[in-house]
Amino acid sequence: MATYLAQVEDQLINIKKIIYVALGLSLSIPIFASEVKQAKLEFFKYEEFADRRTGQVNMDRDFLLKLDELRRLCGFPIHINSGYRAREHPVELHKEKPGTHTQGIAVDIRAINNHRRKIILEHARSLGFTGIGIYPRHIHIDTRKTKRVLWVRDKYKVTHSGVLN
Repeated sequence: MATYLAQVEDQLINIKKIIYVALGLSLSIPIFASEVKQAKLEFFKYEEFADRRTGQVNMDRDFLLKLDELRRLCGFPIHINSGYRAREHPVELHKEKPGTHTQGIAVDIRAINNHRRKIILEHARSLGFTGIGIYPRHIHIDTRKTKRVLWVRDKYKVTHSGVLN
């Protein structure tokens, strides 16, 4: 029965792709947690990365595997504040161009205390995350394809930024 359901899900995804191509839409198809060809994650559930408004979980598989490794190295639970965001997400609407969350290659992690924040930052950098933002209540990490960057933001504005080595 499970194999049959998996085949039906594959067929539905393929039909969705055909429709998108026929309509001239991007093949970066918004998909839902139930449709994802899921990488085996040890520490996270795909629903944790869903856009809270649309339910879409269009996360990059390699990014999620790297994030799972980050969690393993940290040795404590990591709470995801924000994962995938649809382009219509209110935060994204205020940007000049859609950010890394819309590409499925970014998360915001709740920062519980400075000790854990330091551990997360050390391991994120060692694993090769290329965008790291430090905020008062969370840490943003991503795998952007441009230069490696680090920024610190207080409640109102970026106070420090630079290129990571």
